[in-house]
Amino acid sequence: MLTFTLNDLLSPATIEALWGRLGNYVKVELLPLGIDQLRWKPAPQSWSIAECASHLVETNGSYLQRLDSRLAKLKPFVRPYAPGLLGRYFYRIIRTQADGLPRKKYPAPAFIHPTQDAYTRPHLILGQLVEQLEHFRQLTERSADKDWNGTPVPTSLHPLIRIRWGCTLRFLAAHNERHLLQAQRVRQATAFPA
Repeated sequence: MLTFTLNDLLSPATIEALWGRLGNYVKVELLPLGIDQLRWKPAPQSWSIAECASHLVETNGSYLQRLDSRLAKLKPFVRPYAPGLLGRYFYRIIRTQADGLPRKKYPAPAFIHPTQDAYTRPHLILGQLVEQLEHFRQLTERSADKDWNGTPVPTSLHPLIRIRWGCTLRFLAAHNERHLLQAQRVRQATAFPA
């Protein structure tokens, strides 16, 4: 079972640990599910487990390219990571409450909606998600001794909207946790297929 992270994800170690927990949750709890279970929705307007995973794969994919291209540009460690104003804002809007529920629901932009693969190949999507979560864990580990306060990364909203390296990893970790907690709630629904 996935439990909500109670810390504020302010250090590389806590973010790296969360990536590991999320990847393990997908491998152990979601990948073994059947195709009908992965496609099942608790309500017509709700997302299935496969749709949650597909949304994450789309979002993560766009950020991994940006992070990979900037890793070599990171400067040596200067001071502990401190989120910037915009990074704090993005983190606050995506962060779930202590009970694991979102503070507020935000519609996903169309370019990161779940893809058709969520319906036709949900296990492929989950496998991609596991690979991405491990990639994020490795990026976090490899950059732990670097300056997380510099090297701005463009957001998926617009290339001119940029947040710090550390803010990007912090936001993405919280975003993945949010939607995997959502997938867990789908799985815990009373009508979830056996």
